[in-house]
Amino acid sequence: MAKDPTTVDEYLATLPGNQRAALQAIREMIHRSAPDEIEEVLSFDVPTFKVDGKGLLALSAQDNKLALHIMSQTVMDSFRFAFKNWEVSKTTLHFKPDNTLPDNLVERLVKARMAENKSKVR
Repeated sequence: MAKDPTTVDEYLATLPGNQRAALQAIREMIHRSAPDEIEEVLSFDVPTFKVDGKGLLALSAQDNKLALHIMSQTVMDSFRFAFKNWEVSKTTLHFKPDNTLPDNLVERLVKARMAENKSKVR
């Protein structure tokens, strides 16, 4: 019996090549957007990115699609105009490995989530 992944690297290693490459590229962009602050964990069995212990974004893979979980209805609503090329659910952006998210969008989402989390720390 294979053991469940305990790290983001282990999680990504379980995915088919095209899904792994797409999520790895987004992972790298998340880290470039806030290089000194991002912490990676598996939360609810998916790669989750946190700052100061608070969730920013998470990534996941389902059968034939990938997801960026934005973890904020406010941020999701403010970026909805930018999501016209992808399927959207409540606070999740769904995409295919061959129609992934542009770096500048990921960077803007990271920064928006960081700002939102910092504004709640008063």
